[in-house]
Amino acid sequence: ATTSGAITIGGTDQTGTMTFGSSTGTNTVEIGAGRGATTVNIAGGATNAKIVNIAAGAVANTIILGNTTSGTSVQLKGGGSSFTISTTGATVIGVTTGSFIKIGENAVEQLISIGNTTGASSLTLEVGTGNFTLDGHADSTYTIAAATVAGTISIGGTGQTGTITLGGSSATNIVQIGSGEGATTVNIAGGGSAAKAVNIGIGSVANILLIGSTSGAAATTIQSGTGNIALTSTGATADIVLTTGNDFSLVGTTGSVIIIGDATAGLRFFMETETVTGD
Repeated sequence: ATTSGAITIGGTDQTGTMTFGSSTGTNTVEIGAGRGATTVNIAGGATNAKIVNIAAGAVANTIILGNTTSGTSVQLKGGGSSFTISTTGATVIGVTTGSFIKIGENAVEQLISIGNTTGASSLTLEVGTGNFTLDGHADSTYTIAAATVAGTISIGGTGQTGTITLGGSSATNIVQIGSGEGATTVNIAGGGSAAKAVNIGIGSVANILLIGSTSGAAATTIQSGTGNIALTSTGATADIVLTTGNDFSLVGTTGSVIIIGDATAGLRFFMETETVTGD
């Protein structure tokens, strides 16, 4: 019948064990189970650090914290030490919600680590039609697969129809592909099933394109099938200049015709001690 009174069990200097519910049978122990707006405090004293164990016995316990009723909230807090959710064996840890899942979003410096590189560990990030965004500070550095050696990195789907953009900045910047010090092979549009259109520097601005190098035995090959090779320059002052430090050869197979110039364009040769011959 107590309403405003206080009920205390155990002494202020208690050192022994206090047990509530020690049955060996199936039973229920209820604390704060009434219909009132009850506050249940466990280990709330602030003088000495407490150890709180819930369902720590070595059996297959089922633990439920909170409920799914609208407006219910659950907070798990940690101080300056660690906050760990761990399991052993082939166990699934699931976080499900119909709203938001937020990790480390409060405005303090955080170190957030997800996953590990042990054995067959795997990490899957999936998204529906709500899109996927990876972003950071204006000065952030993003590193992807820095420790990968023999692994494979794939970007884009096998049935991709949308656009994949690498480097969409409107400022002056550098996009580097295959720029490491290893003997790298860079393949662009290498698939052999369907014909590709490869466009380089085609924007309507005064682009400067450089292909190949003059170092040592560096070589550049431009080749085509029956679709021909065309070198085109427009404008009254736009020249095509072919420069070599050795011989310059135009070689055709038997029966080929090499045509230089046309009826409306002039043709000039500049020589020193060599001669220009033709058959």
